[in-house]
Parts: sequence; structure tokens; C-alpha cells
Amino acid sequence: MAMSKIGSLGTVVFVVSPEAIRTFQDFSRSSASRFAKARHNRPKTQNSMARAGA
Repeated sequence: MAMSKIGSLGTVVFVVSPEAIRTFQDFSRSSASRFAKARHNRPKTQNSMARAGA
């Protein structure tokens, strides 16, 4: 049976075939988490200034 091309992404071609099974060799993946504090720069209202003692 022949392989059928179902799509590509750049130079990577995706095919379907009952005879072809392809897997990754030496595959590794790394990721890191990055967190940031939210900064709220809202204008102060009269009520909030009164509560703060301003």
C-alpha cells in the first residue's frame, strides 16, 4: 500500500499508512514556569482615600 500525505508543517510531512510506524528517537522536552506579581494601577476613589485616612 502507498502512503497518503495528509498535510505538512514546514519541512515536516504528515502521512498515513498501515505499514509505516514512526516514533521519536532521543526526544527530550524542557519547560520552566514563570510567575509575575500583578500590578494594579487603578485610580483611587474618594471612598478608598477616606478609608486609608487620607
